[in-house]
Amino acid sequence: MLKAVIAAALLWSVLEARSSPQQASGSFSEQAARLINSIRMPEEQLGAVPTILHELELALRTHWPGCDVIPFGSTVTGLALLGSDIDAYVLLPDRSVPAHGPINYEVAQVLGQFPDYTDIRPSFYYVRCVHVPSQTRIDVHVNNLEGGRNSALLSYLLNLDDRVKILAIIIKYWWNKLHITEFKTVPSYGMSLMVIFYLQQVNMLPPVRALQTNAEHLVYEEWNSGFDEIDFKPRNNDSLYQLMGGFFDFYNDFNFDKHMISPFIGHPVKLKLFEDLGSVPNEFECYRRNVAENIQKPVDLSGELYVQDPFVHNKNLAVSLSAQDSSLFKKELKRIALKYRENNENAFLDQILSVQVSLRIQSAKL
Repeated sequence: MLKAVIAAALLWSVLEARSSPQQASGSFSEQAARLINSIRMPEEQLGAVPTILHELELALRTHWPGCDVIPFGSTVTGLALLGSDIDAYVLLPDRSVPAHGPINYEVAQVLGQFPDYTDIRPSFYYVRCVHVPSQTRIDVHVNNLEGGRNSALLSYLLNLDDRVKILAIIIKYWWNKLHITEFKTVPSYGMSLMVIFYLQQVNMLPPVRALQTNAEHLVYEEWNSGFDEIDFKPRNNDSLYQLMGGFFDFYNDFNFDKHMISPFIGHPVKLKLFEDLGSVPNEFECYRRNVAENIQKPVDLSGELYVQDPFVHNKNLAVSLSAQDSSLFKKELKRIALKYRENNENAFLDQILSVQVSLRIQSAKL
């Protein structure tokens, strides 16, 4: 088993060497631009997404006439990397059909009737398949309005300042380099929210609750996912290098044991406040009502760190992070924060991305 893990790690290193440019020359911003050009999903692939999803829609309409297939995730937010899946949700004419459970196996049966879809793997939450003509993986969700609203929010925030999306892409790439297994203990969306939350601390992005103040409520499963785009001007002149280093500095010093990461409220919130409904801050009015009326469960505070969904306030996007993975994650935060303090701008991007093979081997064994 260990030999297989080592071989997989070495193979990952070879693939990285082929796809990653030499980053050592030029300013940090120039190096970042070259890196992003080499790791983002090519424009021709992004341009093919509407056609791929239209074909999926036609296939599903043979069983559910009038259904719509709508993209969400990284192809919508602009964070798609080489090899990224296409995420899409199917809006059925009957919106009351639960998003999880038997419906996904029904979707798999329908797709199995078409030769353009292979490697069809249904689960409780979604269906994964491969679109044969384009050799593209698609994750198909049903009636998943939550995913669509999350993508709309993230897309808006990422485009408030050019530096935001650059940071998010590089952090996503770095996070992917920490794992050589298919399963990610914190989804890419969770890592993107950690970028958003950090930038809220340095006056670059507004808290989500500010976007909801005067917005029409858009309720899905008793949570409000409505928001407005507001007149917000980032109040931060830091360079891309300073912001990137600041991200690792901030989370290296962050007290994960005592605070949750809450992009909704825009600042750290004490976990202890959620131990009793009476002490939950008033800003979480929707959470207080849902839990008090037994509509939703209270938050599970047992995880290694808590990244709160900006709309679904009892959802921790890092709930699956194990103690071992948490330790590895924090070691990497510390390693890179210390490198940043050496103040070697030209070498910093290489230092961020130089995840040791031994670290990835440990992660793969967990």
